[in-house]
Amino acid sequence: MSPSSPPSGNGMGPTSRRRTSAAIEAAQRAARHILSDAPIQLQSFRNRTTATNGSGLHGMVMDTPSVGPSDGSFMSKMARQRARQLSMIQHQKDRANARQILALVAVVLVVLLFLLEGEHLTQDQRNLNHTRTNAGGNAAKDKRIQNDITASKNKFVTSSAVEKKHEKHSKAKAQVAEEMAEKERYKHQANAKLKQPEQSAVGEGLPIHTHAIPPILTFTYHTNLITTPIENLSDEEDRALSQNVRDIIAMHPGSAVNFLNDEDCLNSIRNALGQNTTLAGYFSKETKGMYKADICRGAALYETGGLYFDIDIEPRVSLWDAVAPTTEFVTILVHKDSNHLGGFFQAFIGVTPRSPVMMRYLELFNDYYEGRLQVDGPLGVYFLRFAYNQVTDQPNTYLKGKDRLPRPVDKMDLWQEVRYDPARFPSIKREKWGQRRACQMMVVAPKLVVGQFRRDEMVPFFSRSNGSRMCGGHDTYKKG
Repeated sequence: MSPSSPPSGNGMGPTSRRRTSAAIEAAQRAARHILSDAPIQLQSFRNRTTATNGSGLHGMVMDTPSVGPSDGSFMSKMARQRARQLSMIQHQKDRANARQILALVAVVLVVLLFLLEGEHLTQDQRNLNHTRTNAGGNAAKDKRIQNDITASKNKFVTSSAVEKKHEKHSKAKAQVAEEMAEKERYKHQANAKLKQPEQSAVGEGLPIHTHAIPPILTFTYHTNLITTPIENLSDEEDRALSQNVRDIIAMHPGSAVNFLNDEDCLNSIRNALGQNTTLAGYFSKETKGMYKADICRGAALYETGGLYFDIDIEPRVSLWDAVAPTTEFVTILVHKDSNHLGGFFQAFIGVTPRSPVMMRYLELFNDYYEGRLQVDGPLGVYFLRFAYNQVTDQPNTYLKGKDRLPRPVDKMDLWQEVRYDPARFPSIKREKWGQRRACQMMVVAPKLVVGQFRRDEMVPFFSRSNGSRMCGGHDTYKKG
């Protein structure tokens, strides 16, 4: 060692001290960079043994924290570790930013949907908002406007319900009024017809009769309700029955009318069965009016044919609209609650002249009076059914209480008596319904298609007319 450069007190020369100081500074700078978030700038050792400036330390600022593969210094390892940490931090920041962006987009979409939904406000609310703006936010006026809107809606609903109820009531009332007006027209026509008894069966201007059953109307009663003026009838029920008969006649313009008394009935019996028939004597001796009426209608219908009506049955329509042109026999089955189930409700019969059914019907009456036939019950109801069964080759097994309906037979038409049911017949209206069951019965003609004739299910009759027995007249308040 040269005497010109003696060692220092700590055993280090000036050159060593400079190197040590430089290394310490470099280490301190590296530590500060590690502890801070600022990018790291490294200084590397180029070559400690071949430095040309005498210090052996050559500083260089690097553009990247990475170093060459041959550099295995401690500072390089620290730099690479710090770089990885920074990369992870940056990645976490990017993910956080992405979540914030997605949240922002969601918020924007919700706002847009809310704005779009606001466009669907009702017109009433927009009008209300417009009124609120023009009124300068007057709360009392806004409330009054809202109340007006609500009242208008309630008024519309209430008025609609009342209007529907009123319309339904008006229709029913109009229908009844129309039927009453139609009856009045029939009444005037009947009165005009009765003043001209010489009028022919088919009058001038009337349609040509095309039915197999002839246009003849037959009635029977102990008093002729046609020739006797209504005001001359002392019995209130007779006056109602007389009016009903006149209404029936008016419904069938152009028809001949036979109103039979006992003498007329005897003539018809003899014309049907011969002048020496014993049935004429049995008829004269019979004390029950209902059986005399049964025999009389059978003889008259056999002789002339036509439509027979009990004077207390009330048609709703012309029977020529209900009976098919080809029909040769028509009557009614009793209702399902009858004590004579399966029998014929012969208050109405339509038949052609010289019908074998009516001939057999009369023969059964003769057999009964001569003791060859035993029957307990209404004779006409049973005998007409027996005759129908035998003539049409139906099983003759009809017994009281049995419901054996006849088979359909060509040119034979059977209708059914039923009790009025407003659910089944909502369009059927009547001025008055009686309390007794008989006064609540109707006759239903089923649907029928024969050639060109088409008939939907219809109600041609009320079983009892208002004012008749059990329906406002005698026996109205009896049970049954």
